[in-house]
Amino acid sequence: MKKTLLAAMVATSFGLGACSADGNGTESGGIVDDGGDNGGFGPNDGSTPTNVGEDTDGDGQTDTPISGNFICQQGAKAYGDVSTEVGANGLVGGLLSTLLNLLGGNTATTLLNSVTEPDYAVDGHLATYSTFSLTVGLLGGLLSSVDESVVFPSQVPAGTFAVFGVSFPTATVDLSLFNQISVTTYLGDTEQETTTYSQSDLDLLGLTADQPAFIGLKSHKAFDRVTIGLTPGLLSVNVGDAMHVHELCTGGKFVTAPST
Repeated sequence: MKKTLLAAMVATSFGLGACSADGNGTESGGIVDDGGDNGGFGPNDGSTPTNVGEDTDGDGQTDTPISGNFICQQGAKAYGDVSTEVGANGLVGGLLSTLLNLLGGNTATTLLNSVTEPDYAVDGHLATYSTFSLTVGLLGGLLSSVDESVVFPSQVPAGTFAVFGVSFPTATVDLSLFNQISVTTYLGDTEQETTTYSQSDLDLLGLTADQPAFIGLKSHKAFDRVTIGLTPGLLSVNVGDAMHVHELCTGGKFVTAPST
């Protein structure tokens, strides 16, 4: 009986060790790498194309690319009970409500429905994702972008990453749909730092349909919100699957891409 109990204790300890090592603990900011089942994202091993920069001259715009490929090691929940909001033009909360009141009910509803499953961007799983969709007539005039914001319960310190894992479905790539994608940090309603990507910027990464990328910035200023926004170049098409946002990574490291 003692031998049986000892064997059970050993087995349990190995099981706990495996659980810790596989990146679980998403409720405290852990990242789960689902290996070959990452929903098209691919392994979290440095093979994912990366474009991450930092603002070294203090003007709020990223100007220095960080060399290497990013590995996501920590999610947004490392900083508490985060929430997500769908918005436009970088606005959330009362400022967004004011804009939506100007737009009227139908446009407001269409905007808020333009990002489905937004919480999948902060669930700690690279396999899951929120989906951006675009509808003819939504943008233009008062609206220039469809956004998803991750809102933190308190300030996140400088030096933290604001890096999103994203992928682009076939329709987006074929249409060269977007004019600009931005990743921006805010403190309250004040913009802190931002980085922007054109279609050609992402083309330089060699992306194809459904291939993932890590994009974003390393912060030099504290923030309490990170927003990823999609500004389309084409306003005359309906695209129900324009961009996938897999995860907001607040911590990670850079490595040399593994040889293929």
